[in-house]
Amino acid sequence: KTIFVLLDACQYEAGTRNLAFLEHLVDYGKGAKYKVKGEIPSQSRPIYATLLTGLPVCEHGIIHNAIGKTLDIPNLFSLCKENGGVTSARLRGVEEARGDWIAFMDGDDAADPRMYGRLLENALNHDADISHCGHQLVFPDGRVEYVHKSEDIFTQDHITGLRDLLDNRKVSLSLCTKLYRWELFAGLSEWMDPTIKNNEDFMMNYYLFDRAEKSVFEGVCPYHYLLRKGSASYRGITEHYIFDPIRVRQTILQRCEDTMKDAVQEALLRYLLFDYA
Repeated sequence: KTIFVLLDACQYEAGTRNLAFLEHLVDYGKGAKYKVKGEIPSQSRPIYATLLTGLPVCEHGIIHNAIGKTLDIPNLFSLCKENGGVTSARLRGVEEARGDWIAFMDGDDAADPRMYGRLLENALNHDADISHCGHQLVFPDGRVEYVHKSEDIFTQDHITGLRDLLDNRKVSLSLCTKLYRWELFAGLSEWMDPTIKNNEDFMMNYYLFDRAEKSVFEGVCPYHYLLRKGSASYRGITEHYIFDPIRVRQTILQRCEDTMKDAVQEALLRYLLFDYA
């Protein structure tokens, strides 16, 4: 079940200053805080509908407080489903998506305001199906480590994109540093194994890169992985943590084209060597 609690007319700075327990939950990775811009007209029901649907007033149609109709478009409650893991949630999101491009973001991370605009600009300029970039790891003590930062921009054809993904030295395995053309997702649900709880990003990325004719990479790091107690990066060693990465690579090896088997096999051996030696 989902309960949506809304404190009306609470300005951002006032909420930050006074809602100490919610700030505590954010600090420990059990909550997330976002600053949103209010909708015009500045009335309650229009902004409620915007918060529930993610749409502006001109699209959801609740233009003043006198409109009391039930929302007949996808919203927070209509999209609720039993927790089936992150892959299930992402597939449901893709199913509901109506735009030309799709991106993913973890709820406890952050991104520079211009990140997705920059990725889209690169995709359009280079006629690419996938536009991607580096990321930064933000540690609890304030340290920042940049991953795949080079300031370079380069394109990858179908085979090069797949090989760079498998190699992992130029391309992140994460979904969150990428912008994908919507058409790439056709048939994805049949490819994904819902029992995989670790390295599911890699599994999904292989499918998407395999369908992409061209991708473009820029060596900037606008995506922020916030590493803190309670986040996925701090959950310790589990059975999924140990075995799922091997299962993912074995599954890809079984399903990939013959021209890619050597690269996939090398990726599996490299993982076993460096993570289990």
